[in-house]
Amino acid sequence: MSSATASPEKVRVYRLRHLPGHVDRLSAAELFAKCFDGLAPQNIHIPSLAHVIDPWTRPATKTATLTFRTTPVATGIATEDVEWKFPVPGLAKPLLLDHHFRGLTPLNEVSPVEHQYELAARLFSPIFIYADCDAIVALSFPV
Repeated sequence: MSSATASPEKVRVYRLRHLPGHVDRLSAAELFAKCFDGLAPQNIHIPSLAHVIDPWTRPATKTATLTFRTTPVATGIATEDVEWKFPVPGLAKPLLLDHHFRGLTPLNEVSPVEHQYELAARLFSPIFIYADCDAIVALSFPV
């Protein structure tokens, strides 16, 4: 296949959990970039960032979805793994990076006045998806 007709490389989307509750997208990228040698925060794209939904989580943390604009060299992120821990000095828990998106993943924070849509669907027999357009939940149930 010629380079003109080659299919584009798929971009893997990751979820980053246990970010401090005060971070914005820029400071989240700066904090996570420190976990890698030579990775600039500009090479981390964060399309969503929101507080975790669980009101009992203390201290309050945020979850982000992210992609790498350039793949970090020697990141320790092996494609066969599904979750990676990154200890950060000063944080109670290590940052958790995954690409399985199991459980609840908040996508953004919408005020109750602006919240308009909810969706619940059962796709394929063992998977149930609930999305209120602010979060995505993927639950597996035994068949």
